[in-house]
Amino acid sequence: MAVGHDQGMTFGGLAYTGTPQDRAASLRTDPDWVADRLRRDDSQVLPMWRDRPLLTATGHPVTLTGPPGRTLVASAGQSTLLGLDGTTAIFAADLSEVDEAEALRLGAAHASADLRSLAATLPAPLAATLAYARGLLYWNRHTRYCGTCGGSPKPRSSNASSTAPVRVPSTRSVDGCCAPGSACRRPDRPPASRRRVRSAKWRQPALSG
Repeated sequence: MAVGHDQGMTFGGLAYTGTPQDRAASLRTDPDWVADRLRRDDSQVLPMWRDRPLLTATGHPVTLTGPPGRTLVASAGQSTLLGLDGTTAIFAADLSEVDEAEALRLGAAHASADLRSLAATLPAPLAATLAYARGLLYWNRHTRYCGTCGGSPKPRSSNASSTAPVRVPSTRSVDGCCAPGSACRRPDRPPASRRRVRSAKWRQPALSG
């Protein structure tokens, strides 16, 4: 089932929940599989600009397929595989590195919009998919260094197509730097469980009187 927009659907639940995609965890670690999915004409690419989805002239979120979708991925600063919607691969492409006018040109779009303003007009699966794309692209843009070891995380799954990197943030890794939530540490530092956590130097003001 393709990710689409139903003009007549009204929102009746909790926005941005229930993403329909299968993350294809056992497949997305294979760069050849990801590249093959990106080459398929039925694969869909959702363009985003600085956390804002791009819209058509009728207010629908842009979805590109075939050569236009692959061209968009090649032009994007980063792209990520969201997962499979049935047998259709869904990608998100981040155009944040260019100005809005250029992003609209690249995405064949009419405007961009704050995702929150669309919650009441989008089908719940599409709203959730766009929120998922926004979150992954934001994480990739802002997580440039590991907070524990200081290393520069690099993707180790959903790695690449023939034109541009396609990333999955939940499996980044460098030497001494593991995936988020795991026991990331530098070889010269003890595990976090054995390190003393330094509290902020804050003292309660003395009571007067």
